[in-house]
Amino acid sequence: MVLTLDSVTDGTRLLSAHPTKPIVAYEAETFVVLWDYAADKKYMLSGHTAPIGALSFTRDGLMVLSVEVGYQPKLILWRWRQLTAVSHAIAPTKNRRKSIKHISVDFSHDNELLVCVEGDINGR
Repeated sequence: MVLTLDSVTDGTRLLSAHPTKPIVAYEAETFVVLWDYAADKKYMLSGHTAPIGALSFTRDGLMVLSVEVGYQPKLILWRWRQLTAVSHAIAPTKNRRKSIKHISVDFSHDNELLVCVEGDINGR
């Protein structure tokens, strides 16, 4: 099956599919949009103050993580079924002099480890 996000604004570039449910998470600037494509319903999650740069469902599908870009990126872990934030955190910095423009996140198979990779446009 191929799904097309026809009604998404032109700026959307990130999405994460739920591992077992008909749910897709995508970003809309500072919002996370959860789309139940079986019921064709969309739900907005707000809590970010900067554009979202990464999204990922946990492997068990219970939560979705969103991470914003910027000098001090905020990470928010959401319980998608309840549409609520479980945890907020600021990504640790190592004397960061540049704003993070690109970030990728993923969870280990047991959800015990969150892997975050950041870089600039040249991959550094």
